[in-house]
Amino acid sequence: MHYSRIMTPPGDHRYFASTAVLLNEVLKLAISLTFALHEVSRSLAPQTPVTVLFEQVYNSVFSGDGWKLAIPAMLFTLENTLQYVALGNLDAVHFQILFQLKVWTTPQSERGNKSRGSIAAWETS
Repeated sequence: MHYSRIMTPPGDHRYFASTAVLLNEVLKLAISLTFALHEVSRSLAPQTPVTVLFEQVYNSVFSGDGWKLAIPAMLFTLENTLQYVALGNLDAVHFQILFQLKVWTTPQSERGNKSRGSIAAWETS
């Protein structure tokens, strides 16, 4: 990934980071949708129309608190876009240090959330 961002391709036609992130998100959506449809189809009759399957998946995602997942999803997409920008502007060592720092800061922020209240209380709010 780093090599593809720093090398000048023939004809000077480099791919857009936004296109790579979009294709990554579309691929994850397709995989998630496949698993969700499989899970829903296990609880319904085999002759159930596809429209009913999609309706069941839609209702399970957007009912209740499922919409709250949109905010972390948008932040994750922004993070992926910024990763491509960082790959093009940083050398491999500094990029790897920053990437590993993300792995360390995630549990630290989770520890901060736990000190504000229990996870069960946070999930019910």
